[in-house]
Amino acid sequence: MKRTSSPNQRTSILWMILFHFTLFRYSDCFKVLFLFPLTTKSHFGAHSVLAEELARRGHEVTVLSHFHKEKANYKEIIMDSDRHRNLSTMKEFNATKFQQDSPLITRFFTYMYFSSQVELCMSSQEILELVKSNEHYDVIVGEVGFFQPFIVALGHKFSAPVVDIFPSSPFPHDFNNMGSPISFPSIPDPLLSFSDEMSFMERLENTVTGLWDLAIFHWYLLPSQEKLVREHFKYPGADSMPPLSSMIKNISLMLVNSHFSIEYSRPLVSNVIEVGGMHINPAQKLPQDLQTFLDEAELGVIYISFGSIVTGTMLGEYRAQQIANALKRLKYRVIIKWDDTTLFEGDQNIVTLSWAPQQEILVTGTTRKRSLEEREIDHSVHWTQPSFG
Repeated sequence: MKRTSSPNQRTSILWMILFHFTLFRYSDCFKVLFLFPLTTKSHFGAHSVLAEELARRGHEVTVLSHFHKEKANYKEIIMDSDRHRNLSTMKEFNATKFQQDSPLITRFFTYMYFSSQVELCMSSQEILELVKSNEHYDVIVGEVGFFQPFIVALGHKFSAPVVDIFPSSPFPHDFNNMGSPISFPSIPDPLLSFSDEMSFMERLENTVTGLWDLAIFHWYLLPSQEKLVREHFKYPGADSMPPLSSMIKNISLMLVNSHFSIEYSRPLVSNVIEVGGMHINPAQKLPQDLQTFLDEAELGVIYISFGSIVTGTMLGEYRAQQIANALKRLKYRVIIKWDDTTLFEGDQNIVTLSWAPQQEILVTGTTRKRSLEEREIDHSVHWTQPSFG
């Protein structure tokens, strides 16, 4: 006798099938660890967009940083910013003197400074607890090429592929690590003010600077972080960890916050992808007092930012005073990212902010902008606002 299923049975079977499809779909989600241990807020703002989008799409995202956000599927490991600030050598940094040095000296001290910052990060409680944890991650994402090659050691710890996300045009050592061609005679170094039409002497300086970058990275930065990794990263299997110089050649993907439309075209291997403008979101509403300041600017507003690393006081007292005197003589209104408000007290045309909602300011269409960072140039291009550096 042939058995037939009842409508209720067929409905139950259908729901079971749908439930299993749901499980299969859930199994496609990944656990992603983002590492932003430096206090560079502009870098975090640009890269956290990727973390937020992955979380929105259902992936389990863990973000180690100094900055708090509240998002679904978004777990945070907040670092101790006070410790980092108190132990940092940044207060001894003089940006004016730094700028006056030769490119070779500037590059070396750039490496020295960020090496000291990374050393603070690697000895932090948050990273050491992460190293000791039994968590599982499918992908590790961080600014490996931005003076943080130690991140690949966490790829070994969690047996996960590493994605390098770079905040601007990469340095020569980054292209070298990815196996991407380096053309010193035709592609200017990101820290030099050359164009792609260099004279012979400019090409010579560009080549020497690029080779110097490779030398410092391989003979100074990698050995110093190798020593710190062996000292601080203790976990089962750490003894078999290959050297950083080997693991950094196996980075799976590099996402570069630049774009050929606003830079110089260059040959890239297939796993180096330009994502310039990825960090640009729909503009939010400005605070009312700032909106009023912009609306009442008859001649427009000049917006000045030195990025998240350099502050006004790092320019030196003399240079800072000269900037203040010059801005006070202007008929334009000015919004400036500046940490010392005493220089501009009493001037109704100047607003100082420790951190500015840059995108929202540019949307108003009233700004003239001084930009020193690639992420800021992207904003200017996107919102069709003039900029100069």
